[in-house]
Amino acid sequence: MTHEAPNFRPSLPLNTPDLLSSGDVQLKKRPFLIDSREPYFPERLNPKVNPDFPKFFHLDPSECDSAALIKATRALIDTHLPAYGCLVIRGLPLEGQSADNRDQEKAFSFSGLLQQLGYQLTRYVGGVTAREQSGLMVYPASDEDSRVCMDLHQDNTYWSEPPKQLFFYYEQPAAVGGLNPLLDVREYLSKIPADIVSKFENLGVRYESYYPDQSRDSRFVPWQKSFETEDRSVVEANLKEGGFEFAWEADDSGETYSLRKWNVLSPFKPHPITSEKLWVNMIVANHASYFHDHPSYPELSDTPYTVNGEQNIDYPFNIKYGNGESVPYAVIQTLRKLAWETAQSFRAEAGDLLVVDNYRTQHGRLGYEPPRKFWIGISLG
Repeated sequence: MTHEAPNFRPSLPLNTPDLLSSGDVQLKKRPFLIDSREPYFPERLNPKVNPDFPKFFHLDPSECDSAALIKATRALIDTHLPAYGCLVIRGLPLEGQSADNRDQEKAFSFSGLLQQLGYQLTRYVGGVTAREQSGLMVYPASDEDSRVCMDLHQDNTYWSEPPKQLFFYYEQPAAVGGLNPLLDVREYLSKIPADIVSKFENLGVRYESYYPDQSRDSRFVPWQKSFETEDRSVVEANLKEGGFEFAWEADDSGETYSLRKWNVLSPFKPHPITSEKLWVNMIVANHASYFHDHPSYPELSDTPYTVNGEQNIDYPFNIKYGNGESVPYAVIQTLRKLAWETAQSFRAEAGDLLVVDNYRTQHGRLGYEPPRKFWIGISLG
């Protein structure tokens, strides 16, 4: 190995197969994509008209030592992520992060790469979707049913300090489906009606979550799995530290408990580097309407979402205004429509590293057919 610095070659021409063109991806009436049967929903995923979203970088195959590669990769991310919002780095010598080697710290396993890059990785605790836990600070991107399509969102905006960077590793992209739409928050915010923005800004966003005891309901995430413990005092300490309010609900026997937690935050946050005021929230993705087109809740699939039904269903999560007032569903649908109309995507290759600025860019998922090996690491900076 030489000590020559690696060369990252930027950009891709628009005519490459990596970029999606108009008509490639059907959205209208897509299974398990909430509201896709509604008249307002866009027919297809937006054609990729911006070659810099995400911004592509290719690693030229010149040899270099590990230290030089790590230094160059960190400099690439730190320099370009705030400017572009999301990057795809192609050609890194990653060895995989699949289940049979996840406990081995290989130099360029996904977990090994992230640790050597020096970002402040954090555990995914208190999350609202199913996710296998790992001692190496990397996780399967989601254990949700592979058929489910996920609304565009930023991760963990209900934390007082959300993750700053998200690292997605495509060890094995799905052969069918599984695209990850990306949404430029600046462009998105410019399209949202001013009255919607101002009401959320004035009242705040109330994030509500319900976690059943693991003995009562296996359809979604029990609190024991989400918080990685069966000790309620540990959960309470975690919630207090995060600024959440909470309540335990005992079953009839008084031996098992379900958990409700909630907090109120602004829909805006300043960017940690540029201080730009950005729309950072999960108003759409954490809204209870998600469960009205979810395979784990078939009893809701033919029932249109209405705010009147909120009191009768223990939704795993929901969004309200900060004063506890229900958000009119027309507001959620307006936000969802604008998000899907604006989102773009790309075709991932095995070995790709997608780096997302969690303040500047929202991401989503379209359903897929297994197998797929897709990992995430989340960083506080």
